[in-house]
Amino acid sequence: MPGSRSLRRGVAGLLIVLLGVSVGLALRARGGNDSRRLTAPAASPRRSPSAGTHANAPSPQPSQAAPAVDAAALTRCLTSGGPPDLGRSSGSPTSLDGQIKQIYKQVQALRELPAKSPVAPELLSPARFKHKVARLSANSYSAAQAGRDERLLATLGAIPAGSDLRAITKKTLSSQVIGFYAPRTKRLVVRAAGEGLSGLAKITLAHELEHALADQHFGLPKGDQSSSADASEARLALIEGDATLTMERYGLAALSFTDQLAMLEDPTISKGQDQLADIPYYLQQQLTFPYLRGLELACHLYAHGGWTAIDHAYRQPPTTTAQVLWPRRYTSHVAPHAPPPVGSPPVEWSRAERQSFGAANLEWLFEAPGNDTARALTDPLGRVSSWRGGAVELFTNGAESAVGLSLATGRGNELCKSLADWYKATQPGATSKPLGGGRSGFLGHDQNAVISCGQDFVKVGIAPTLKVARALAGR
Repeated sequence: MPGSRSLRRGVAGLLIVLLGVSVGLALRARGGNDSRRLTAPAASPRRSPSAGTHANAPSPQPSQAAPAVDAAALTRCLTSGGPPDLGRSSGSPTSLDGQIKQIYKQVQALRELPAKSPVAPELLSPARFKHKVARLSANSYSAAQAGRDERLLATLGAIPAGSDLRAITKKTLSSQVIGFYAPRTKRLVVRAAGEGLSGLAKITLAHELEHALADQHFGLPKGDQSSSADASEARLALIEGDATLTMERYGLAALSFTDQLAMLEDPTISKGQDQLADIPYYLQQQLTFPYLRGLELACHLYAHGGWTAIDHAYRQPPTTTAQVLWPRRYTSHVAPHAPPPVGSPPVEWSRAERQSFGAANLEWLFEAPGNDTARALTDPLGRVSSWRGGAVELFTNGAESAVGLSLATGRGNELCKSLADWYKATQPGATSKPLGGGRSGFLGHDQNAVISCGQDFVKVGIAPTLKVARALAGR
């Protein structure tokens, strides 16, 4: 999953809450009408200096927002079975310790998971919390790994060339993370200002306490335990979707109306969304996917079996992001297919990275070719639906980078045309060149590509020269 862990490498092994995305969805749905779409912030349309109109390029589409959570569907999910009775009318304890114990008890009742052991949350001031997250980020994301991620994502047009992923990660996580739970150490830390708990601190605590309870009952991963990045992302979506569903139901059932109103008007939440919108679109989706798409998966499971269905999913978690995007693929046990091997470049090139390439990755590329949402392909999610499996490889030759992408597809291979449309949107100045044998070439100033299509696969080679791109695309 290309660069799928880049920002999250900065908080490796932690389950986090994000200020700009994962809080207040239910309250915003309740505050608006049923036709509203609740979204993660979308990047402002960006065009490269070379962008222009090309005869083979698709017509620019309206700016696409990030994947949205339907307000009406979310409301139905959160109110299914009526609001849980968490004793809001009885008031909140005056002591901080009493408030924390009350929230822990309420989360146990709401999530239907009794505690097996006590949890001792740590509350840190905003300044101390920000410093801690910045330090974790610096220690967890190496310069070497960031360099590989930068090369791969820039070659795919997912981030601008010259992006500093370590700097972006540190800045983004320092401003966005407001709570975390570490399965390895059982440490739970929440950002909190003042003497008492604000509504924001309460729902953040509820989110992380749910992680602690799930860890006690099902055992949460203590780090990256999967050979597939796509499988890791899918499992994370289940974990964060469950905690987000619990948090949102808690917010509606347990927060006072004063706390709810304060959250709707809290400028720090809108500021957090603005800060998130400043980073490349692809990176936004890395952070928001587990919460927004994970919430949709959790709602699907909850609607068909309550918390028991979600409990069962921990024992048999989703194995692909396609199962998260289309929950029926999860319940129907649709397994991924192995893509054909990426072709071999000339001997002077060395493989630097190999990762799985998920349906979610492909959707993010289609939504913002060249990091420009104004160039989004029509119906990105529909185009991705024929994904059956994928892998991507990064090759280097000194300062030069090349990428080979291989996808297993459904019958009819609609992805062949979609990938050609995507590349033309990513590189509007590229010239198309038929190569025969089911292959198409795209010639640019400093980057070339070859797309090779079969009945049930697509291969893409992107490299400085057409010769290397052709070798990667192979047949």
